[in-house]
Amino acid sequence: MKNYMAIAKRAYRHILMISELQEKLSAQDRKIQELTESLAKMKDCIESMKDGIKSELEHLNSDMHDNRNILSQKIDEKSSVILGEFALLEKQSEIRFWQNYKKSDENEFEARQRFFNSLPKATGGLRLLQQGNAYLLKKLSEICDKNGFTYWLQSGTLLGAVRHKGFVPWDDDTDCAMFRADIEKLRYLLKDNPDFQVTLIYDWWAKSRQIRFRPRDISIPCFVDIYIYDWCENNSDEYWINQKCKREEIIRTIENDTSKEVSFWREHPYLDDKSEQAPYIESMFQKFIGLNERNEFDNKQNISQKAVCWGLDNFSVNWKRLFDKDFLFPTVLLEYEGEKYSAPKEFLAYVNRQYGNIWELPHDLISHFHHVSHEELETESMKQKISSFISGENL
Repeated sequence: MKNYMAIAKRAYRHILMISELQEKLSAQDRKIQELTESLAKMKDCIESMKDGIKSELEHLNSDMHDNRNILSQKIDEKSSVILGEFALLEKQSEIRFWQNYKKSDENEFEARQRFFNSLPKATGGLRLLQQGNAYLLKKLSEICDKNGFTYWLQSGTLLGAVRHKGFVPWDDDTDCAMFRADIEKLRYLLKDNPDFQVTLIYDWWAKSRQIRFRPRDISIPCFVDIYIYDWCENNSDEYWINQKCKREEIIRTIENDTSKEVSFWREHPYLDDKSEQAPYIESMFQKFIGLNERNEFDNKQNISQKAVCWGLDNFSVNWKRLFDKDFLFPTVLLEYEGEKYSAPKEFLAYVNRQYGNIWELPHDLISHFHHVSHEELETESMKQKISSFISGENL
């Protein structure tokens, strides 16, 4: 019956509202669709802009890099020109100096020799330190000669012997070289000596084993640096390059090691070989240089070897410290501070290889590294300590 009855006005109005709502929803859907399409277009536009900006930035960076390289090249070229002009002026000044200094009856080389021979010795605390180091060098030489240990002067001490017959006036340390096996024998020989000792310090900065002959009383600032040399098969460039690669590997291994021992070493850069961490650090060097195996050999057993090479556990060097056996031996005697010491057979070639022309005007009068505080050397207490050591009062 209800199906045939007239629809109430309120219900009919609701039906009409549903139709209106459906039309509004459809309109909203169309608007949402349009907005979605617009957003998609905007997104594509933004992505396109981003790609364009990225491309522009890359191009700009490339241009900046090229400009930077060009600018850097121009700076280098200008610097080279300035340095070249400066070097030329310096050379011209040096030529004028030698021409004015030279006497009429001598050649330029004789004038240069006279100049260096006439340089005044150091004074005050520095001279006292030099005398203390010279005293130590004499004692080391006596021990080596008595026990058949091979040594030779090197570096600044060899230069001083050749050019000054003693200390370079502004130098404050002494240097010699020894074979690895002889160094170990020397360390053992002096382990209970009341007056002298051989110390081994692991130097973090140089990644090296620093060996010194010094007084038992370490408050006395005198020492002789002893550098390690090993016998080797030949003195070829290939062998030296291989040694340098091994040395670089030692440095990388140490720097990349995260052990507590190496971390401690990093925080305490000069570590004594008696420290708790020393065995671990020593084993790192042994891995590369085979200390245990090498130390079983002495010089006589290695006499068949043809060359001598700078030890891998010394600090790194640029110039080739690899020599024919006949270049170094038999050693000759050179005067140094009134005494005679063993020096390489070809000592002139040795120092010229390291320092260039040793008769040019020196460039390190002010810049030379000081191993000991020169202010401390001028104190009366330090002067008294070194004087007592030289005179043998505290031996």
